[in-house]
Amino acid sequence: MANIGQRLLIRTDLQFPTGLLAAQVAHIHALPLIAELGNECPPTTLLSWSDEPYLYVHGAPNVEVLSHLIKKAEDAGVPVLSWTDTVYLKIGEETVPFEHVLVGASFGPDDSDRLKMIFGTLSLLP
Repeated sequence: MANIGQRLLIRTDLQFPTGLLAAQVAHIHALPLIAELGNECPPTTLLSWSDEPYLYVHGAPNVEVLSHLIKKAEDAGVPVLSWTDTVYLKIGEETVPFEHVLVGASFGPDDSDRLKMIFGTLSLLP
């Protein structure tokens, strides 16, 4: 794999403020490293990738698009890790917490061309 990359996908319909969006992206970006360290394996793939990282952050308009791309990646054998969190949504005048909401996912590190096949023309976050 010559061009290793990682792509992140985060739901835009949750309308996170910029700071919270950045925090969610950081959590999602760290998922592969946490998973590999949790298995007590030396993170050689991740360390070599981090020398010249290619990281793209895409927005998914809703949970259906996010779930579809997760399934597409799994079917193609691309490493994918999902991120869930508690999300606070305003309903009327009240802010209500929803637990275990699928917020985003990390795809890769993997060959950049394989990742492009998963994401197609899905645009990057603005």
